[in-house]
Amino acid sequence: MQLEKPKLFPEKKTFVGVMLFFLLLIFIRLFFEYQSYKSFISKPFYYTHATVLNAYEKSKGTTRYQVLKLRSEEGFTFYTTHYSQENFNHTRLRLQIFPNARIAFTDYLGTFYVKSRIKGKTLLPHTFKDTLKQKVNAQHSDASLQSFYNAIFFATPLDKALREKISMLGVSHLVALSGFHLGILWGLVYAVLLLFYRPLQQRFFPFRHALFDVGMIAMVLLGLYVWFVDFPPFFGPFLCDGFGRVDRLTAGHGTVEFYLFRYDYFATCSTLSFFTGLFEFWTFHCRGVLYIFTLTV
Repeated sequence: MQLEKPKLFPEKKTFVGVMLFFLLLIFIRLFFEYQSYKSFISKPFYYTHATVLNAYEKSKGTTRYQVLKLRSEEGFTFYTTHYSQENFNHTRLRLQIFPNARIAFTDYLGTFYVKSRIKGKTLLPHTFKDTLKQKVNAQHSDASLQSFYNAIFFATPLDKALREKISMLGVSHLVALSGFHLGILWGLVYAVLLLFYRPLQQRFFPFRHALFDVGMIAMVLLGLYVWFVDFPPFFGPFLCDGFGRVDRLTAGHGTVEFYLFRYDYFATCSTLSFFTGLFEFWTFHCRGVLYIFTLTV
């Protein structure tokens, strides 16, 4: 006898309870973040180490300066300016920063500007990721194409000129590494692994569900990829949209194993989404793309 598909929320009070629980998580997180924010802006200055994510030159009148985008060891992402012509690419800086009340709480949660003084500079060690980026660069003679492909594959910042052109076209969301790209990668990885899984399943374990086994392996591989590219902001929504995909793909299965898998996955993704970029959760809206892609699987 095949089990009927149960509702995710059997009663309205269950739905209300779950939503109140998530709201409580948000308020708790906001409370601690606000306390951290007040402590941050109350200090006259602050020493930290930060990695340079991007550096580009700007001018104001006859004055030329560099804009640096940095990520500190505490996890802050911020902009600052420097008036020398040094090369800051692939470097780690020791900074004295000067926070003040002009940094809004919402900016503190995302990316903000702060004045700073550079106290030291060291080159970052060469990594496997750097080797891969060099190999990508070697395939293209045009600097814009090098920046474009590195942004898609490794979530690196685009060159300023290319970023402005893409922004004018209104397609920035297609170039930035997002859940749209991971949705396509998930399908490709799933399809390739399924070619090897099917013969083994038919011979050794026909009772297993290919979607569950191969799908979880594909999710683990994509999780490693997300870790490799340093957890871009789409991580939270990708997890929750992934639940939408799993829910649809498993809707026709009536086994207890699938129901447990769907509920456990939903609970895990919902929780992680609140603790891997609270407000960045609303930035990337790729649910529609993933659902359309789901229909083709």
